[in-house]
Amino acid sequence: MRRLCLVVGGLLATSPALAQQLPASKYRSRATDSLRLEVRNPALPDSQRVLTLMSLGQHYFMNDNAASIRVTQAGLQLAREKKFVRGELIALSNLARTYAGAQELPEAERWAQELRRRAWVAPANLQRFRIVALQTLASVAINQGNMQLATKYFRQTLPMMYLVANRPSSDFPLISYGGLSELYTYEVVENPHPADSLVRAARFYTNRLARMAAAYVARFGADPTNADRRDMLANAYVSLGRLSDIAGYDSAAYYFSRALPLYQALGYGAIESQTRSFWASSELRHHRYPAAQAHAREALRVAHATQNPTDEYQARDVLAEALAATGQHVEAYQQSRRARQLHDSLETVANHTELQNLQVRFDTERKEDQIQELTQQQQEQQLRAQQQRQRLWLLGGLLIITLLGASAVGVLALRLRRSRAQLAAQHQQLALQNEELVQTRAAQDRLYALVAHDLRSPVVAFAGLADLLNRYVQRQDTQRLAGLGGRIRQAAQNLSELLDNLLNWAVSQRGELTPQPRPLRATELLAEIADLYQNAADAAEVSLTVEAPADLLLQADPDMTRTILRNLTGNALKATPTGGHVHLRAERQADGIHLLITDTGQGLDAQVLAQLSAGPRLHVASKGRGAGLGLLLSRNFAEAQGGQLVLANLPDGTGTVATLTLPQAA
Repeated sequence: MRRLCLVVGGLLATSPALAQQLPASKYRSRATDSLRLEVRNPALPDSQRVLTLMSLGQHYFMNDNAASIRVTQAGLQLAREKKFVRGELIALSNLARTYAGAQELPEAERWAQELRRRAWVAPANLQRFRIVALQTLASVAINQGNMQLATKYFRQTLPMMYLVANRPSSDFPLISYGGLSELYTYEVVENPHPADSLVRAARFYTNRLARMAAAYVARFGADPTNADRRDMLANAYVSLGRLSDIAGYDSAAYYFSRALPLYQALGYGAIESQTRSFWASSELRHHRYPAAQAHAREALRVAHATQNPTDEYQARDVLAEALAATGQHVEAYQQSRRARQLHDSLETVANHTELQNLQVRFDTERKEDQIQELTQQQQEQQLRAQQQRQRLWLLGGLLIITLLGASAVGVLALRLRRSRAQLAAQHQQLALQNEELVQTRAAQDRLYALVAHDLRSPVVAFAGLADLLNRYVQRQDTQRLAGLGGRIRQAAQNLSELLDNLLNWAVSQRGELTPQPRPLRATELLAEIADLYQNAADAAEVSLTVEAPADLLLQADPDMTRTILRNLTGNALKATPTGGHVHLRAERQADGIHLLITDTGQGLDAQVLAQLSAGPRLHVASKGRGAGLGLLLSRNFAEAQGGQLVLANLPDGTGTVATLTLPQAA
């Protein structure tokens, strides 16, 4: 049976010449005729023509997939000719959705993957199509029976939606929860003995979808300036009806009766037929045979009207069973025989389509092999020249980085020597303040130890990289030599972060750094930090997630707050082992806005926690986690803004949580 493809609504595009040849579908409506007349207007701008005809493709989608595909492919060509990026992305999403609705899954997956590639290099205002691509791939995975892959795609969309779902009319969360509802409902329906946890998950996501869709429809209704999401509300009712029917409840009829008027108002004949077949099966399971026959016959009528053999097969199969239960064996036999004929025909078409898809894949792979053979020779010639250039670049880069590091260390050492000489002179002149000077020198010594401890790792790393560079050059090991670039960059990044902390610490101690608070949105702030550390998290195989309500506003200095969050997130990633999880979260409390960074590491030692709670002191970093200048700087910045920073181990000993409290914006 054809399943709904959960993809954000797409539009179609074409040219004025093609408009004269638009497919004349038998399922025309007043809106369809209006769009066809509008696209024939020669004065219509190209971009508006693209969007108008994509709207026309939406009218074709549910009842005439072939017409929708032809118009969309022509529209894609026009959008690319005019370099209309938004139109190209919408066309790609429509092609993926239409092929998925026609159960041509290889083609649907191919168009969805192309949409994913194009969306990742599109401008920032079009990044919502990344979510569209992932949700389309999830829908294809559902139809292929790969529930694990579908769950992975759907959950990848959830953190991304916080970046694009801050508009009042955004329906991206609605679509994602609709996908999760369909995913778990499908698992429950297809499993003869579903686990209780699976049933609870299906009910949770479906009830949440129903509430969100009802609120969305109540607010926007069928407003043409927003996506009409009555279909999502109807989908939720159908899923609740099927779940109730499997559980043995007698409330399935209530939900099916709520869904049918919505599908009828939208003109979704194919889905109306499916819903009536579900209703007929439910009535049959409760031994209400006349009602089952009535719904099955109505489903058969709608399937005939929409010329959908899949839905006709399902309706005839249910009708045959209901007729047999009431002793009408002749008609039951006729309906059953016709259902088997339809089933055999559908299997033949599916096999033919699969063979065509395999042939397309074979031709594509053969062409790619030919291209690879032609380019391999050119790559071999270029490789020799690149090897020499790589050696020179690596040697020069390593030399520059080493000189910069040595210069920074020298400047810091010179400053520290001068500070120590001044402290010694003041100690001789102010004997009465001897105790205060002793404490000051002790703090200064701790700063020396901290700088020496934190500088030792990058300096040792540079020395080791220099030895490796000489060894690989002598052995002419170009493969390993080329790999040193990333390690040199990482060492330089660590050194740069340390120097930034030292500079901020020095400026803050001189009183030259004063906060400039302004309203900041918590979800944007945490998403920016997550994007900054996403590559590091992927390299460490650590999951990095964000959770923040879109309406939280805090009053804080943006530069100081970003410095605090960078230090805390970097420490959390260092402390989290492979396969762990770092979670950034924002919540509103009575004392202000709480920004929490939680990791699943081993937690901080009790001694280090006691030192951090004792007051503003410097401490040498502990294993795996910074507990020195970075945290002290973060605490000072938090207090300068009227907030506070607290670190604590989780009660179950599975990690550490850092809580940054800042004032709430008025």
